[in-house]
Amino acid sequence: MMFMGNYTELDEYEVEVGVIGYLVEIIGVFNPETNLLNFDTLDYDPLFIVPKLIVEESKDMKKWSKVKLSAPLPNEYQWPQELSIEMEAELKESTFYRVKIVG
Repeated sequence: MMFMGNYTELDEYEVEVGVIGYLVEIIGVFNPETNLLNFDTLDYDPLFIVPKLIVEESKDMKKWSKVKLSAPLPNEYQWPQELSIEMEAELKESTFYRVKIVG
């Protein structure tokens, strides 16, 4: 089952959700200590959108070239779990790598 609606950030750890077809707004509160989002006495593990990332490599830190990833990035991840990526590049000595977050 899937519901559609909108949410509004009320505070740093609080969101208000308006579900299409529901007459009342639902308030969700995120607890950073337990990493759970509570809606109406139910706890959920929140998932976060993965930003668009570009991995680049360089020999001299002046000229950078894009590294191809082995697989597409996932759409979302669960914090504080790590987000891992695999590159099709062969790791070499004296090569620098950086990750750029795009818009």
